[in-house]
Amino acid sequence: MWPFNKSKKQIKADPYATSGRFELIAIMGFSVLRTWHVNRMVYVKRDLMLSTYQRSFDTFKQVMFETVWMSIVASGIYATHKYLKERLSLIWREKLTKQLHQKYFTRMNYYRLSHLNRNEIGDVEERMVKDPRRFCKSLAEEMEKASAAMTSGLWFTYKLFTISSLPYALSPIMYFYVSWNLALLFAPDWSKKWRTMLDLRAKYFGTQSRLQTHAEAVCAYQGNDVERSIIEESWNNFTGFCKIYVQDATVFEFVSGMFFTYGSHTLAQTMIIGKFLPNSNTVKKDYLISMNDMSGTKMDISKRQTKASAILFSEIRYVIEYFLRAMSAQGVIIQVLRQLMQMQGPAGRLTELFDTLEKFDQQTEASTQFLDENKIAFKNVDVYTPTDVLLLKNLNFSIQLGESLLLTGCNGSGKSSIFRCLGGLWKIPKEGK
Repeated sequence: MWPFNKSKKQIKADPYATSGRFELIAIMGFSVLRTWHVNRMVYVKRDLMLSTYQRSFDTFKQVMFETVWMSIVASGIYATHKYLKERLSLIWREKLTKQLHQKYFTRMNYYRLSHLNRNEIGDVEERMVKDPRRFCKSLAEEMEKASAAMTSGLWFTYKLFTISSLPYALSPIMYFYVSWNLALLFAPDWSKKWRTMLDLRAKYFGTQSRLQTHAEAVCAYQGNDVERSIIEESWNNFTGFCKIYVQDATVFEFVSGMFFTYGSHTLAQTMIIGKFLPNSNTVKKDYLISMNDMSGTKMDISKRQTKASAILFSEIRYVIEYFLRAMSAQGVIIQVLRQLMQMQGPAGRLTELFDTLEKFDQQTEASTQFLDENKIAFKNVDVYTPTDVLLLKNLNFSIQLGESLLLTGCNGSGKSSIFRCLGGLWKIPKEGK
């Protein structure tokens, strides 16, 4: 589905190969605009606190005007970003569905999925309809988050570096990296669990669909108790696994919350406050000098102390905003990695469907030989059903182009089965041709 690095041959074979390129570029562009907006709001909040402490009405009025203007700009940026994400999701879903349909209808693979896959894939409808929507929507959302986190993370990490040091700027990502590896020790195989849960749910849906399809036969043969036991067994299997899933998710959420929520809050407070604890801090040093300077009138002392407090607290606000923005962006990158791990479940189901269709598509029926385009012939052919039930033994006949042949027989005698073998839908033993 990736629209870049496509050769001319690939584009000629698939006109939709480059679909989504514009949306991806636009998403990255609007991520840059989001970063610009957030960065500008850092200065606005700093100036707002400064004007409040200094009681400067003109500065306050200017800041409020800029706040209103930036709010309008933010609405447009975030709305457009969301629109591009939804559009990209639809484009990817359309491309993925087209690829599935291409494999699905080639050589009547839909028949093979229905009759020849021996229940390896029992929820074809779920995988054809819901899995592409689920996968493409999640992938587009993570792409939007990742693009915004990358641009914001790079910029705010750089800004932290300019006002502090490189270790200080990289401290959030280092903390998240260590926390992530520790949290993985308690993390189950999310992709496997998510995929198993979807398979069990699809199996339960399948039992309901099966009952509705064969309701008349079930009633006629008094199969109510049997069907009920099958449905209840599949439901119990599904709900039992959901309970295990919830238990594992609860443990992981507890560990994740301890590291990523409360631990990150503690880190942020420690790093921000720690920056202003040493007396060597320039802003704090100027603040202490101003507060200890008792020269001049009481009015002069009050103004000097107020100005010093305004500068100190606006600087603290400035550092808080940059640190939290950098930490938030770096944390989102870790969240995206976690979500991508969970997406391996739907992706694995789609991959299994593609692999199965590809296997059907590439199978060559060695017993079906096209030797003469003017004649159809069966020689010593045994016809077996997909469940290995013998229908016809030692079938021999030939028909020339332009001739007519009438096949007669009772229901289930194998008339349609001959055409299934002729079309390559059913395999023929090697002894026959």
